[in-house]
Amino acid sequence: MRLWLPAIFWSVFIFVLSSLPGADFAKTKGADFLIRKTLHVIEYSILVLTYYRGSKNAFVSAGLAVIFALTDELHQNLTPTRTGKVSDVLIDSIASLTTGFILWKLFPILPAKLKSWLLE
Repeated sequence: MRLWLPAIFWSVFIFVLSSLPGADFAKTKGADFLIRKTLHVIEYSILVLTYYRGSKNAFVSAGLAVIFALTDELHQNLTPTRTGKVSDVLIDSIASLTTGFILWKLFPILPAKLKSWLLE
């Protein structure tokens, strides 16, 4: 169970962020868009890593993250001041599947500290 604690924590963190009103990160729309989407990629890549730590399976980890992305956008549709977007599900899913692929194919060459944490 303790191996799943980072995944639980990170999932709750994403859920809480999705419950808050959206914030502007930059003065221009283009820069704001780029920052927001980059943050999506980072948060879902981390989510896959935390799921991998618990499951030890790249496919399961990526699949769980894609399901979470779907439910997160549904949650945002039910949250005042937020809207769920299909484009965000796609970005989150691509980040999740890419991270899962990296774990599956490139695990042997990952940094030693990351491998140690994932295999704990």
